[in-house]
Amino acid sequence: MFLYLHKVGLKVCNLLKVSSNNLQLNSFGIQNNNLNSNYAEFNDSFVKNPNNVKPRIMGQTSPFNANVLPSKLLLSAYLDPKIINKFVKSNPQIKNILSEHGLEYKIYPQNIRDIINTHLSTTTNYALQIADYMNISPNERKILEQACVFHDYGKLLIPEEIISKKGSLNKKEREIVDLHSELGYQLLLLSGINQRTLDLIRNHHKPYKESADKLQNILSVADIYSALREERSYKKPMTVGESLEILDQKAIEGEVSPEVLNALKKSLINAYAA
Repeated sequence: MFLYLHKVGLKVCNLLKVSSNNLQLNSFGIQNNNLNSNYAEFNDSFVKNPNNVKPRIMGQTSPFNANVLPSKLLLSAYLDPKIINKFVKSNPQIKNILSEHGLEYKIYPQNIRDIINTHLSTTTNYALQIADYMNISPNERKILEQACVFHDYGKLLIPEEIISKKGSLNKKEREIVDLHSELGYQLLLLSGINQRTLDLIRNHHKPYKESADKLQNILSVADIYSALREERSYKKPMTVGESLEILDQKAIEGEVSPEVLNALKKSLINAYAA
């Protein structure tokens, strides 16, 4: 099994080399570090492309670069149908979950391939930048990084026509999409990924008012912010200000951690005002 994964990993290496965008970022033009008000001051001309996220440089505050994370190679190896079938065969609970919601077992690897260098990368970047301001240990960073890369893995089993639907999902479709957290957990349960990472994958949509887990709350904020900033089949990308206003409201409602949100705001100032 190890030799097979090694060969698959080598095969996908060349597919995952990502060059940094030579993007000239404009400063926010903010007079102080208070991001809780006056979002109109943001210069958002750089936000047209959701991939235009300023990459962290290895050796600075964060020891990771989200564009060349080893976990991406592992993720790509785990998109192999042979491996997915082994995961499913070893865990009957997966087919039970699908059957309970009227779904047949079918693999949709494109659901993940489409977001490896977009949503998964930006979520990881944002999460690690947030972690810079929250005294996260090096070991916790590794766990957080891997959880970010794998957090949507369960979408492998969600019908592509639902994932890529243009327009709002109906109640039934939303319930099916929401299965991806549990499906991801169950798929990876015997994969060798550590339990701490698995728990983050399983709970990454759990609201702050129901969880005191700092890493889970970081992943949640990073995931939401990344999704808001991206163009999706059903929406246009939101600006920095629009995205933060939504997160502010979620913080008021107890959906996201105010502490984590504040760390995100600080990281944005640091990343774009430098």
